[in-house]
Amino acid sequence: MSEKSVTRWAGNALTGVLAAFLVVAVVTGPPSPEARVATLAEKVRCPQCLVSVADSSSQIAKDMRLQIEEWVAAGWSDNQVLDAFAAAYGEHILLDPRPSGATLALYGIPLLFIVIGSWMAINRQRNPVDNGRPQVENQ
Repeated sequence: MSEKSVTRWAGNALTGVLAAFLVVAVVTGPPSPEARVATLAEKVRCPQCLVSVADSSSQIAKDMRLQIEEWVAAGWSDNQVLDAFAAAYGEHILLDPRPSGATLALYGIPLLFIVIGSWMAINRQRNPVDNGRPQVENQ
């Protein structure tokens, strides 16, 4: 294969991938209000039974679903709806916790240990510890 044909093939492949993304974006479009209500109801916890308001049959869950429908119909964004519930009930009402100092630490501390442990292992390989035994040189 010549360099020219490889370049042409790569350009055609990239064009095909971009066209596929464009078709998917146009076909799917923005979600319907009903789909948004269903998605938001899955993200909010019922204060009575602690499952999502979409899965709960309690009266407060029904009221919360109606409130979500009203807010979506009024043009509220998903974040505005979730913020309103978090302000009224606290962050624990959201089933997916938002990134905060505590949640970032929960993900960051293990990553920090992995980085430090990797650094220690690499450093030990480069500079072996002299444990008092004579070193045998390979010839």
